[in-house]
Amino acid sequence: MSKIIIIIAVFFVIYFSRWTLFYKFDPVYWENFYYESQWNIPNSQRIIPDSGVYRFVGYKLANGENPFNIDYWVPPAGKYIYGLSAKHLNNPYFASITFYIALVFINFSLSSLLFKDKFNTNISTLLLATNPLIAHQITLTMLDLPQALFIITHIFFLFKKNILLSGIFLGLALGTKIGYFIPVIALLDIFYLYKGKNKFKKILYFSFSVLLGYVLAYFCYFIKHPNPIPWLRLHQKILNFWHGTPLFPSPYNFFTYIFSNKIFQVLGNKKIWMSLSGWSIIFPLSFFTLTLNLIKKQKNQNFKYLITFSTLWIVLLTFIDFWPRYLIPLIPVLILIFVHTLKNHKTFLIIIILLSFFNLKNYIFPQPTETLNQVKQYLNTNSFKEIGALSSKSIKQDKYPTNHYNIDINQQTKLDITLVKVNNQWKISNYFLIN
Repeated sequence: MSKIIIIIAVFFVIYFSRWTLFYKFDPVYWENFYYESQWNIPNSQRIIPDSGVYRFVGYKLANGENPFNIDYWVPPAGKYIYGLSAKHLNNPYFASITFYIALVFINFSLSSLLFKDKFNTNISTLLLATNPLIAHQITLTMLDLPQALFIITHIFFLFKKNILLSGIFLGLALGTKIGYFIPVIALLDIFYLYKGKNKFKKILYFSFSVLLGYVLAYFCYFIKHPNPIPWLRLHQKILNFWHGTPLFPSPYNFFTYIFSNKIFQVLGNKKIWMSLSGWSIIFPLSFFTLTLNLIKKQKNQNFKYLITFSTLWIVLLTFIDFWPRYLIPLIPVLILIFVHTLKNHKTFLIIIILLSFFNLKNYIFPQPTETLNQVKQYLNTNSFKEIGALSSKSIKQDKYPTNHYNIDINQQTKLDITLVKVNNQWKISNYFLIN
């Protein structure tokens, strides 16, 4: 029965992002968008988001493009999987949904290994499955979700004493997103393995498996270019790109976000406090339980690892320009620590589960504000192709709820716009500019 509740929760989350199931990838549009964007034309007004870059670049990789020719400063594994989904299924979001389901499954497996108690296993899995920051990743094609999957899978196999698979998945995590966090995690793993018999043999074996996983992340390169020597030399391009790149540390943003859902950003000439979607009550509570575990001595070696992992991840976050999505690989670990600390307070944990569902309200009932802001931005930059991509096109609008708005674009122009909610996503039905 408990597993059925988890399955229902997963389908519940996917249902409210169901527009992703009907998305059709348009390679011509995305190619045009990418090559006319800020990545290829300085000061271009067509600003492509990272999620758009990754799905298009992944599509190119799936069609044989060399990963060192396009967006080479970001490793290819996650992008390639999105690209395979776009090429063969005509929808990169199927990969996002798969990453989400796989993360829930591996979290359930890891929880079962750690707790050996069905209640706490189910609670930790439900807290992850209903976390709004995790759920929102279904509607994106970003690299944080696949990296989280690979990192948590690596921890699962590390605790299972399967050094080969643990190292391979850590190598895949390194080959999915810029490896800022991974070297520190690898050092923590080595410290974890530096106990018991044959410690040097295990560390050597682990190091080899991490390298093997990183090579596997470049599968899209090696199927076309099997010689590893040029592959090694081409890494100099990546080093040259990132050399001297400032990190823009914002140590306060992590704390202001988890406690008040606000981060401080400089946008152009403006300095503003931003409220972002994805906040959950689990953030401040899990930080308190992490702090509590740091104060008291933890005897369980696996939880000692998770506590150290979380602490190091948070410390590293304070040295870069923080964005909430950087928390995604950390969320499963914080949840495990939280449930372990409160495992004897079942009533309180059930209340937190209910609050976690409440934190999904903006996900379940999306507001048209984001679409309106996008339209306003696109009109100011004459990005009419992007407005077209937000249109409902041939949808029979009488089947869906509509909202009508009149908003100011600038001092001379107003926008009369009608939005239609299709499969829980706000799209443009029609709009008129009024001078």
